[in-house]
Amino acid sequence: MDREILTYKGAKITITMVSILTLLQSMCIILQAVYLADLISHLFAREEVSNLVQKVLLFLCALVGRYCLSLLIKKIAYRFADRTGTDLRKQFFSTLFELGPTFTQKIGTGKLVTLSLEGTAQMRQYLELFIPKIVGMGI
Repeated sequence: MDREILTYKGAKITITMVSILTLLQSMCIILQAVYLADLISHLFAREEVSNLVQKVLLFLCALVGRYCLSLLIKKIAYRFADRTGTDLRKQFFSTLFELGPTFTQKIGTGKLVTLSLEGTAQMRQYLELFIPKIVGMGI
């Protein structure tokens, strides 16, 4: 993992929350597999479908739990990435104002505008996707 991410405000809390939710999500995946396998084996044994309602409901609960946890992970990552992107843009502009107009002339206004708009948006998108993926791969 890029160690610089840990220096951003709220990164450790976000990574911890995403890790816990990813662990819960992995438990839901395992429960889905267990309930589905159990359901299929009972169907192959020619058990009546009406006797399997509880197993179907347990499978659906695991499925819905997994989906809800996935949405919550995405929401947490989005909030962190949005907040960090805004902070980076503010830092960029404050540094730009400190350097003054001669620096702006040297680099070029167009490049700086592009960097401030597209650069921070790309960083936000990177953080939004990177944190859940790296935590998921680690777990």
